[in-house]
Amino acid sequence: MEKMKWTAICLFIFVVVFHRDVYACTADELILVQMISRHGDISPSELYPEDPNSADVWKEGLEDLTLKGKFQCYALGCYIRARYEGFITSDPNEVEVLSASKRHCVNSAQSLVTALYAPNSDWEIIQKFPWQPIFIQYGNETIEKCLNNLPCPSADEETRRILSEEKNMLENYEALIYFWKENSGLNFESLKDIESLFDIIQMEAKYSLNVPTWAQTYWNYLGYLHDLSFMLKLKTNQQKRLRGVRTEYRCLSLSPGLVERSGARILRYCPD
Repeated sequence: MEKMKWTAICLFIFVVVFHRDVYACTADELILVQMISRHGDISPSELYPEDPNSADVWKEGLEDLTLKGKFQCYALGCYIRARYEGFITSDPNEVEVLSASKRHCVNSAQSLVTALYAPNSDWEIIQKFPWQPIFIQYGNETIEKCLNNLPCPSADEETRRILSEEKNMLENYEALIYFWKENSGLNFESLKDIESLFDIIQMEAKYSLNVPTWAQTYWNYLGYLHDLSFMLKLKTNQQKRLRGVRTEYRCLSLSPGLVERSGARILRYCPD
């Protein structure tokens, strides 16, 4: 199997600037940074039935942020702090953090803001201890709707329509799917099972765990079908609108007046 490449956490930064003629500030004055980044590396949510690795190898437990995942988020926080040096201070009141309620999302948010808002002497709890508590909002109805990957019947119906159009193409892989089914123990009732198997094995390979020979034999094909499955969920503009509009609307709908009233300089979102 090809060596797994380290994948950076996806990060989108919205920088808000306003002209002085409109808001009576200096030209192109930075007043707000909005960030969306997903979680760091997480352990598999489940293992496949014939997996040679036990759940015990993941000391954090299944579906939780790994040590590397925590480091990824912490390093990202360090980068953003350096990138906006002079704008970001150590004042915890200038940052708002919103997270999906899953454990790995909240832990990712905590890891990032630990670096992003490491305290200076004005905010230290213990001298030279580079940590202060930052409030993370999660669990309320508005945040759950915006940041969690909730079911969407309309999007699912559109995906089923797309899959029906691709049925003939998928039939070309029936023999391979049967091969993976026999070796993994998964039922392979849908492309979601292919996604699941690929994600599990990819993470196990990344962490130098046992990857069976049968998984390596047709790895490129498994990866192709995994990517195809993901692509088919976002193939049409209708699917993209239904699956992505909640977070986008939440991030871009904050008015300058609200920013001024809240005093926030940094808005950080951690979706599932």
